[in-house]
Amino acid sequence: MFRSFSETVFLCYKACVGGGVDIGTAQDIAVSTTLIGTYQNEIFGQLPDLISAPQNKQHITNTFSKTANFESVLAVHNGLFLADCLQSNLLEEIKIKEIDNILLFVGICLHLVTEFSWDILIDDKFVVRISNKNLSADLAFLASGGAKNITIQKSDETNKSLIQLKPTSTIFIDAENWHALNRLAAHTYVDETMHSRISGAGAGLTDND
Repeated sequence: MFRSFSETVFLCYKACVGGGVDIGTAQDIAVSTTLIGTYQNEIFGQLPDLISAPQNKQHITNTFSKTANFESVLAVHNGLFLADCLQSNLLEEIKIKEIDNILLFVGICLHLVTEFSWDILIDDKFVVRISNKNLSADLAFLASGGAKNITIQKSDETNKSLIQLKPTSTIFIDAENWHALNRLAAHTYVDETMHSRISGAGAGLTDND
């Protein structure tokens, strides 16, 4: 099924909220997922499991240096914080021992990290550059899910080995993945009862409702 960008963002947002993600985070994750989904639509099949991952707390170490180290990162729950670190320009390098989905994290950076260019290495291999909302990557990267031994560092723009990727103009989500997201989104719905209608649930009956 081909879907519009706004339709996909809305479903991802509802799925995040239905899965227990707070509203502010859900909004950013929905946009980030859809952005990376224009490059790799498999992210939509991965999102339900990422939403349901149990939360963990992350703490920066080496606070007096320009490097931060993390053990385990969950893209949905920790990715926005890491993007804020990159956007703030307080750090020059982030090292992550393990992340549950590197694709979604790159989507978060495409959405939120706009001021600076960053390179991502996996096992010391240069795989991604994010610069001015443009994505350059090793094509094999698009098959990535979880990843280990990640380094994110300020780009020196000298490595030209990556291909600048072009997002698709339409988003394809297969029916199974669409229904899986809908099942999470359904947790935000309320039962149709007389009381819920009096409280404002349901569609309006006139154009002014």
